Amino acid sequence: MAEMIAEAVAGGIVERAISLAIDELGLVIGVKGEVKKLKAVLTHIQAVLQDAEEKQVKENQVKVWLQELEQVSYDAEDVLDEIAYNELKYGIAF
Repeated sequence: MAEMIAEAVAGGIVERAISLAIDELGLVIGVKGEVKKLKAVLTHIQAVLQDAEEKQVKENQVKVWLQELEQVSYDAEDVLDEIAYNELKYGIAF
C-alpha cells in the first residue's frame, strides 16, 4: 500500500516536472523569436540613422526624432548585450 502511494506521489512529481519543462521550453522558444525580431529591428534602425547622418538632416523635428531613435537603438543593444552575457553565463543559446 505504501509503495502504491509513493509511486503515485513520484508519478505526480514527474508529471509536474515534465509540465514545467515544457512551459520553460515554450518560454525559451518565445524569447528566441523575440531576440531575432529585436536584432532585425535594430539593424533597420541603424540603417536609418546611418542614412540620416549621410544626408545631414537639418530639420529640427527630424533631428529630435532621430535622437530618440538613436537612444532606442542603444537601449536595444543593451538588451542584446545582456542576453549575450546570460547566454555565456548560463550556457543558453538564443
